[in-house]
Amino acid sequence: REARASSKHMLNRASRIDSKEFSILKNGVTIRTPLFNAKKYHGPSKLAIIISKKNLKKSNKRNALRRKICYAYRQQAAKNLNSGTLVLNYIYKSIDQELPTYSDIQKQITQICGTQS
Repeated sequence: REARASSKHMLNRASRIDSKEFSILKNGVTIRTPLFNAKKYHGPSKLAIIISKKNLKKSNKRNALRRKICYAYRQQAAKNLNSGTLVLNYIYKSIDQELPTYSDIQKQITQICGTQS
C-alpha cells in the first residue's frame, strides 16, 4: 500500500522511524530540554515523536502538538540536511493542559538539532 501525503504538516513515511529501527535506542546522545527528552543518533534524517496519554489526555491536543513538532523539525531539517535520527519524548506536563507555543517548540527543536550526535 502506497503512503499518501494526507496532511501537509506530517512527515512522509520515509522520514519516520519504524518499529524495526527502534533497536538504535540503546546508543546515541541524550539531550534534555524543558519540553523534551531527546535521543539523537548519527544517521539519516528521521523522526519519532512520543507523547504520552499521561501528559495530554485529549487525542486532538496530542495530534496538534505532533503537527507543530513535525513542522518545526521539517523547517530545521531543511536548513541542516544531515540533522540525524531523532527520537523526541514529550515530557512537559501542565495542570491546565495548555499546549506549548510553536515558537517554544521551534527554539527547542533548533537547540536539539544543533547538538552534535
